[in-house]
Amino acid sequence: MGNSIESVSNFWLRQPTKNGKAQKDARDIQRVSVIVKYFGNKKEIDSISKIDILKFKDFLELEKGYSAGTVQRFYSTFNAIMNFAFDNEFSEKKIHIKTRKVKGKEVYLTPDEVRKFIGQLDPLRAAIVEFGVFTGQRKSNLINLRWDSLSDDLQEWTQEASEMKNAEPNVLAIGSKARAVLRRMKVRCEKIEEQRPYLRGRVDHVFAQEKSGKPFNIYTLGNKTWKRALKKSGIDKDVTPHALRHTFASLLVKNGVDLYQIKEAGGWSDLKSVIRYAHVGTETKRKTVNQLDKLF
Repeated sequence: MGNSIESVSNFWLRQPTKNGKAQKDARDIQRVSVIVKYFGNKKEIDSISKIDILKFKDFLELEKGYSAGTVQRFYSTFNAIMNFAFDNEFSEKKIHIKTRKVKGKEVYLTPDEVRKFIGQLDPLRAAIVEFGVFTGQRKSNLINLRWDSLSDDLQEWTQEASEMKNAEPNVLAIGSKARAVLRRMKVRCEKIEEQRPYLRGRVDHVFAQEKSGKPFNIYTLGNKTWKRALKKSGIDKDVTPHALRHTFASLLVKNGVDLYQIKEAGGWSDLKSVIRYAHVGTETKRKTVNQLDKLF
C-alpha cells in the first residue's frame, strides 16, 4: 500500500520552515486539515490526478466560499506537500498547481466605516476589529493573542518568533484606544471564568469565545456573521480581516505619518511592505510641496 495524503501531510507539518521556524504555523495546520478532509485520509498521494485538483479548486471557491487569495494559499501548501513527497520518495510523481499572485487594490476602511461595521458585529468580533484597526496586526496574531504576551500595564505586546510571519521576535507599543479594548476584554474574561467554573484559570486568550474559552479558528473570524454585518453596515467593499491591517497603515499614511514609523508600529519586516500604502497619502504630499509656495 502506498502513502496516504494524511500521513505525508503530517510528515510535512513536522518539518522546519524555510525561515527557520521549528514547525509550521496555525494557518498551515488548518489548510492541511481541509486538504486531508477533502481527499480522505486513505487516499494515496500517488493517486491524485489533475482532475482531482480542479475539483478541489471548485470545492474551495464554491462550497467553502474562499477568496482568490485564500485559494492561492491552499495551492501553495498543496504544492509544498507534493514537492516534499516527491523529494523524500513518498511519491513517484510530482503534480504542481500553477499559482499566481492575486493583485488588486488594497481595501481599507474609513473611520466612519469602521464605526458602522463595529455597530453591526457581535461584541467579540467588534472588539477584535477595533483592536485590529488600532494595532495593525495580522488576523492570526489578533485571534491568538494571549494575556501573558502583554505587559502588566498593557502598554507593550511581546511577540515571539514562532508567532511572526518573518520568524523575528517583536515588541509592539499599544495605544490608549487599544488598551481600552484590552481592559474591556479583561473584565469579560474574568466573567467567563466566574460563570463557567470548568474554565477557571484556563481562559488564556484575550479574545476568547464565551462557551469554550478558546480563540476563533483561523478561518472562522471572517465567516457569514462577518459578511452579514458588512452588508448591514452598507459598506460596498470586499473587507476581510486582513483589511484591518491595511486600514491601520492607510489611515496613518493619510495623516502624514512617516512610512518607517508605520513599519515599526505595525511590525512589518521591511519598508517595501509599507510603501504600497503610500498612494493614499497624495493629499498630504500636496500640502507638503505647497509649503514652498509660501517661500516665493
